[in-house]
Amino acid sequence: MTKARHHQTQDGRRAALEGAPGVLSERLANGVWVLTIPTPRPAPGYRGVASAQLWVAAGAASERAREHGCAHLLEHMVFKPFVPADAGPDAKPRDLANVIEQLGGDVNAYTSHDETVFHATAPADAIVEILDVMLAAVIGRDFEDEILAREREVVFEEIHQYQDDPASRSLQAMMSDLYGAHPYARPVLGELEEVRALSRASLRGWLRRQYRGERVLLVVTGPVEPDEIVALAQAQLGALPSAGRPQRRQRPKPPERAQIRVERADVQETYLRLGWIGGTALDAEGVALDVASVALGQGESSRLALARRRDRLVSDAYAHFMGQLASGTFLISAQAEGDAETAEAATLALLDEVEALAQAPLEAEELARARALLQSSLVYRRETVQGQAYALGYYATASGHLGAEAESFRILAQLDPEQIRQACARHLSRERAAITVLVPRDRVDARAARRLADRLRRRCRPGAGASAHRHFSAPERDAFGTWHARHRCGLRVVARTDPSVPVAAGWLVWPGGQRAESAREGGISSLTATVLNRGTASRDGDALAREIEGMAAVLDGFSGHNSIGLQLECLGEHLSTVLARAIDCATAPRFDPREIDEARRIAIADLEADLDDPGHLAYRELLATLYGRHPLGRDLRGTPESLARIDHDRVARNWARTYPMGRAVLALAGDIDLERVLAGLEQVLEHSLGPAIADAPPEPMRWPGGAPKHPRRPIERVIEREREQGQLVIGFPGLPLGDPEGAALDVLLAVLGGQAGRLFEALRERQGLVYQVGASAGEHIDGGHIVFYAAASQDKLAAARAATLAEIAKITDEGVGPGELDRAKRWLIGQFESGMQRRSRVASRLVFAEAYGLGTNYYLRYPERVVAVEREQLLDLARRLLDPRRQVTVIVRSPSD
Repeated sequence: MTKARHHQTQDGRRAALEGAPGVLSERLANGVWVLTIPTPRPAPGYRGVASAQLWVAAGAASERAREHGCAHLLEHMVFKPFVPADAGPDAKPRDLANVIEQLGGDVNAYTSHDETVFHATAPADAIVEILDVMLAAVIGRDFEDEILAREREVVFEEIHQYQDDPASRSLQAMMSDLYGAHPYARPVLGELEEVRALSRASLRGWLRRQYRGERVLLVVTGPVEPDEIVALAQAQLGALPSAGRPQRRQRPKPPERAQIRVERADVQETYLRLGWIGGTALDAEGVALDVASVALGQGESSRLALARRRDRLVSDAYAHFMGQLASGTFLISAQAEGDAETAEAATLALLDEVEALAQAPLEAEELARARALLQSSLVYRRETVQGQAYALGYYATASGHLGAEAESFRILAQLDPEQIRQACARHLSRERAAITVLVPRDRVDARAARRLADRLRRRCRPGAGASAHRHFSAPERDAFGTWHARHRCGLRVVARTDPSVPVAAGWLVWPGGQRAESAREGGISSLTATVLNRGTASRDGDALAREIEGMAAVLDGFSGHNSIGLQLECLGEHLSTVLARAIDCATAPRFDPREIDEARRIAIADLEADLDDPGHLAYRELLATLYGRHPLGRDLRGTPESLARIDHDRVARNWARTYPMGRAVLALAGDIDLERVLAGLEQVLEHSLGPAIADAPPEPMRWPGGAPKHPRRPIERVIEREREQGQLVIGFPGLPLGDPEGAALDVLLAVLGGQAGRLFEALRERQGLVYQVGASAGEHIDGGHIVFYAAASQDKLAAARAATLAEIAKITDEGVGPGELDRAKRWLIGQFESGMQRRSRVASRLVFAEAYGLGTNYYLRYPERVVAVEREQLLDLARRLLDPRRQVTVIVRSPSD
């Protein structure tokens, strides 16, 4: 029996924590709750990673009539410069994001209907200082009218962005119809006029009324001193007024009849959203509906995935259960071809699949798969400190006590198929559904849309119905702790072991991908990757998916600009099995013609859907202009014309010719018994390759063509689309993979981009021109590019462009200051360390470095290269790369401008 941990509180109380071993709990006198999970100290030479999260049990659903949008706007304002309440008169303003990035951390926040959460992840030795500034930025501060006015403009841009996104817009419309007068019907961002009416007094009143007492929870995980955290919490949060937990919000009533909405919009595909009310985040009904949603629409062996491939009515469909405090939402999202007949058939087919859940219990295999996927989340969350903090904060905030997560998993373990069927029968009838259908305006006229809505209403009425590995070299461990082995066929294996969490990940990668394609067969790599995990010579795709998902594992194909392969992640105990299936997929892929046809159909539908995304249009046009006829200028997915030429024979022939096992690299990380893995691989490869195992590995990949020919003069393109927001992208030729200046370019872009970067500060903070702005780079085998991007209202687009160009010119004229350089380095290294918590990230860093000939530990030495960057180097690099004579500009704007 696990012993509960105890911690002495300042006022003499003690907390015995049942169901939450390893958690230290403290209640301040005013009711604020402090939870810490101390983890072991990092090994010498490592700083370790810690996470701090401030949870406030007040979100959009707690807002009064004149406060709509207040919770979200306050979240934004917390990131504005401030002077701490206890600072002297000469104190300088502090900037939350800037301070945290200088310390190598990452900070963000989000608002939901039920809570507002501020969270930071950073090197452990900086977490106390980061927590201090984060709490000071939230608690006991005021807001300047000028800054508030600018930030309202930023929120307006965010609202416009959501309105321009058909998926978000259709979801919000469905939620409004489903919940009616209940607060869950309201958008978390608020409406434009509501946000415009919010003032300093509104924010002060909201902060004073909600950020108090037992509504506030602080969670800190990592190698920290709990007493130090509690002392800091007492200093920063101890003066908050006392208050009990907010009263449980009244549960909403499901609609008395189906709520059907059909809208015509400027879209290419039909967007379907179906929703039901039922259960909550913590009760047994909610757990049952969560299991049902997994069986229905999560994973390639789910019912919706099987139906999609069988009926070909939708290009994408998934189910999800959103566990909220007042009520849960059972949600189905799908996309289909853009005509009224297909929209009706797809909607009715989705309703039939939902009703089937209520008519018959899940099969034992379905329940086992769903249970395994949900239970495995507990283990996967333990992999990172932020995952541990989130789970603890979510369940503690929702329930008001510890042990709620354990209780939820107890319910999950005890559920039987009949209980799930009964929950679905109680809540998921079609007459209680809210259905939103967004159809293309140019393909469905107003009359057809009305007829579609009438037919759906009629159909939703009640009653409507380990041996010696002979072919592997002896594994050798290098100075970085990375293991190396090579198979006789040429396959290279690299691995880093870490048994601290029973999770393992792997990447099986071949150089190639888009870079190895001809224009005539553009998209063949992407299409191949889509079906690469859909069956082998001995297993069809559905059987393989059931087996993989039954182990709560992942086995997916992927394809990029320079590579193609398979990615896997699983619990350590299942690694041998999952890896064997990956090798089977690579050496004996089924490439079922029906699967290829379906993948082609979805790819073409996705290409059409991207025409609705102005940001994507701008980026695609930029790459096409920068790279010209070079493969890197084409869409990874090809074109409808090139895809139409690709059939089973072309896919199979291209795979066999271009991607023999001897050219592959396998990288593994996590809970690995390397000797056992290599022995298992030996057997699998011997069985799969047979006589094909050769002493001489195949020749290395030969890249066709050569380096791209970039423009030698400035080029500007304009694309016209009817949107509230315009899009701006500015690009330059960049650096190829492995260039010695790669780390310097990262530092340069961190200075310009990022939440504390120059572009964000100038365009969003000072001028309020944009919601999104940033800078990024792409690095490929023999080419690369740099991109600056911004999204702004049509009337602000010209100003956003001028401001972006001014910042580019400034950095080429003046260079980077010492403080900026230090902040950028700390942020990049902090992000690197945070990302390397994930076993999959470690394996991916190993595999791509090895596959591209950079040296296995190239990415592991990234911090060294960042530290070595100097200011003079950045100035030279900026002047060389950000040359206006080679600049490409793409603008997406309204035809009226």
